[in-house]
Amino acid sequence: MESEKLLGTKSENIPEIIESAAIKFEDGRVFTGQIHAEALIAAGEEFGVHNLDRISGYIDGFVTSTGRFVDREEAGVIAKATQQLEHLNSKRMPNAEKSLDSNDILALRKDEPNP
Repeated sequence: MESEKLLGTKSENIPEIIESAAIKFEDGRVFTGQIHAEALIAAGEEFGVHNLDRISGYIDGFVTSTGRFVDREEAGVIAKATQQLEHLNSKRMPNAEKSLDSNDILALRKDEPNP
């Protein structure tokens, strides 16, 4: 059930969080990056296509900590539930909750300390 995934696995109770921006092609292949443009570049390299405007047949989304691909809308719900949007200003927050942008998560990563 989807709501169980949002709350985490039954055995570990670890919440599912947004890990990276991603694009998913109709054939199921997924490419990731810190932002969607990086995921598109990775796909272009894999396909041997240098003009990224020639790449089509994909949707933007995100990959979660469980490896699941989710669209922008579901990603916004997950990010809000796991407090990954707390760093956003009050003007950007409502938009991110409805349709997450990779820059919303990238800003969070910039705030994280380097190991």
